[in-house]
Amino acid sequence: MSGMPVMPGNYSVSLSMVSRGGVKELVQDIPFRAVPLNLATLPAENLEEVEAFHAKAAELAGTMYAAESFSEDLLKKVVLIRQTLHNTAGTQQAMMDRASGIEKRIKDVIFAFEGQEARASMEEIPPSPVALNRRLRTVVYGSMGSSSGITGTQKDNYEILREELPPLLEELKSIDREIIELNEELDAMGAPWTPGRIPDWQ
Repeated sequence: MSGMPVMPGNYSVSLSMVSRGGVKELVQDIPFRAVPLNLATLPAENLEEVEAFHAKAAELAGTMYAAESFSEDLLKKVVLIRQTLHNTAGTQQAMMDRASGIEKRIKDVIFAFEGQEARASMEEIPPSPVALNRRLRTVVYGSMGSSSGITGTQKDNYEILREELPPLLEELKSIDREIIELNEELDAMGAPWTPGRIPDWQ
C-alpha cells in the first residue's frame, strides 16, 4: 500500500461494523506508536514541513479533481443544449452561436487540465504549456511512499498550480451562470427538457 506517510507519534486504531441496524463497535481503540524505520537514503530534514506540504497538496488535488469533474458535467449539459436547439423550431442563430461558444470555452478549460493526449508517448507531443494534471502528478505522486524531503520541483509546480487554477475556477463559475441563463431561455421557448431544468406542468 502506498500513500502519504504520517508523522511519527502516538495513534490509535479501532474497528466498527456498519450495517442497516447501525454501527457496532468490534474492537475498541488500540494505541500504537508510529516511528521512522531510518532506512531512507535521503531522509527529510524537517518532517513537519513535509507533513504540511502533503496536507496542502491533498487539498489542491481534491479541488482540481472536483473542478475537472464539474467541467465534464458542464460539457455534457451544453452538448445536450445544442442538440435541443437544433431540434427546436424558431431557434435563433444567436443562441446556437452562444451555445457553441460556451462549449469551446469548456473544452479550453478541460484542455488546460489534461493537455494534448499522446497516442504513443509524451515525446510525440509538440511544445505546449504543461497540463495542470501533469504538474499535479509531479506534486502528489512524488511524495507518495517517500520519506525524503519535498523537492524544489514539487514546490515550484505547487506554486504554479496555485496561480493557474483560480482563473479556471472563475471561468467555470461564469460558464455555469451562462448555462443557467440558456436554460431559462429554453424554458421561455418551450423547448424540450435538458439537464438542469425543472419541467413545468400547467
